[in-house]
Order: sequence, then C-alpha cells, then structure tokens
Amino acid sequence: MHIADYETSIEGRVYTLTTNKDLMNTTEIHRWLTEEAYWALKMDYERFLSAFQHSFCIGLLHNGHQIGFARMVTDFATYAYLMDVYVEAPHRRKGLGKLMMDQLLGLDWVKGLRRINLRTKDTQWLYAQYGFNPPKFPERFMGRASMAEDPNAWKTKNEKIHHTAVISGKEYLVTSQKDLMKRAQIHKWLTEEAYWCKGIPYETFNRGFENSYCIGILHGNRQIAYARIITDYTVHGYLADVYVLEEFRGQGLCIALLEPLLNLSWAKNISLNLVTKGGQGLYAKFGFVTCNPERIMELVRPDIYG
Repeated sequence: MHIADYETSIEGRVYTLTTNKDLMNTTEIHRWLTEEAYWALKMDYERFLSAFQHSFCIGLLHNGHQIGFARMVTDFATYAYLMDVYVEAPHRRKGLGKLMMDQLLGLDWVKGLRRINLRTKDTQWLYAQYGFNPPKFPERFMGRASMAEDPNAWKTKNEKIHHTAVISGKEYLVTSQKDLMKRAQIHKWLTEEAYWCKGIPYETFNRGFENSYCIGILHGNRQIAYARIITDYTVHGYLADVYVLEEFRGQGLCIALLEPLLNLSWAKNISLNLVTKGGQGLYAKFGFVTCNPERIMELVRPDIYG
C-alpha cells in the first residue's frame, strides 16, 4: 500500500517524498497546521498524533525538515477523505504539491477507491486536474460538525456498543463486536441491494469492514441492520453502508442503529459526512444538514464495481 521513498531535485534542492511515517516529523507537521492552517489552529499535539496514526499519510522532506504533508482518512477499500494538504511557502510554485498528489492518487489501492472527497477554500484548480469536481448531486451530501468540545474524546476510540433492545415486542442485539456480525449476510445485501455498491467484491467489502468502526443489529441468527464509520477517531469520519432489511423497516430500527453509533464520545467530537439519495429527513434528526457545496469536491468512480 505504500510507496518507496522517492527523491527528486528541483532548482538544485533535493526533496524526498515518503509514506513511511517513521521518517516524518510530526512536531513540524503539527506546528505548521496549528500556526498556518485555518482549519486546525486549536488542535493539540496529542490529538493530532492520534489523527496521524489513524490515517494514510504522505510527506515531503528537504534537508531533514518536513516541508509538505497530506493524509487520507480511509478504509483502504471504498472511500477516502483527503485533508491537511500543504507545502510550506518557501517551497511552493515548484510543482511539489502536484508531485505529492501524483504519487498519492497514483497508488493502486487509491485508484481502486470508489469515492474520494475533500474540502478546499481556494485550490479547486489543483484538484480539478485529478478529476475532482463539485458534487454532482449537492443535495445528497450532508455533514455534521463536532457536537461537543472535548479535546480528549479520541481516547474513547475503543468504546463498545453491546446491548439488547426490545422493539415492537421483538428482542434485538445491537452490537459493535465484529465477531458477532454476519459478514456474508451484510455483503449479500450490499452487493445485491445497495445502489451505491452493488456488485462489490467480497474482499473489497471485507477490507472496508476491517478498517471501519461497525455496528449491527441482529435478530436471532440474522443480520437485519448495519452501518459503519470510516474515521480517524479524532477529526473526521464518513458514515456509510447504512441499511435495515426491508421487512424490518418502519419499526424504529434505523434509530436504534444510528443513535448509539452517533452518540459515541469520539463520534460526537468529530465532523461527519455522508451521501444519501433519500434519507435526508432521517439524518437531520441527528444534526446533519445539507452541505454548502462551493468548497466540497469529489472524485467518484461508479465503474469500479457493479
């Protein structure tokens, strides 16, 4: 999944491009983000380090100093959110930002993602070169800002959901324990019923499952509901693959699924996005609103599978 360290010389200066986190200087990255980036000015170092550890990162170095960086919040299978992209001012206008994007977006597993999102204030021109566009259906793109101000909420990332719920006289198990979920049943529903990932190969589904925080509802031996968040547990997350089997709908099971998930301590303290064709009313109950699209860009590859 990684790239070998890559060196290039520009105007007599040697730059190293790497995805090896051991070579990156997290202190320098954090300093730049908290002093220069309008979106991360208040982030403390420990919180940044958690986001760094739960992301796929790429860095630019010059003479041992970190002069550029980007990261993806991803499940390495279906989705990524590109963020924290920068090149320090003295090194701009040399093609280094483009070089970083070329290498990152050229990775085989990245080319296999069905959707990549990002948010930018003034560099739409850069990302447009790679196929990013404003949302084709902006009314489907929803977001929820952080619902709390707890800088230590990321420390609860191991928080579990596991309880029974009695709904309309039936007992259900609501759980985040992956070993209890019926992966084959989830995959069958997604590949046969979900317009957004119909035909998804099992290995792709399973990789996404492993690299997400998942929740399911079971009735006896049947997986009757499922959802997941692709996240760094610290700053950002993407809510995906939400469903309830048709025969169980209209009983409040979607609320029973989403309420414990979206009220996890870490989930309340990150920004969340989702894309929905007809569920705006449901997600509005949890604080999601339709996003203002002028800063949102997306790269969608509907032909990846299906």
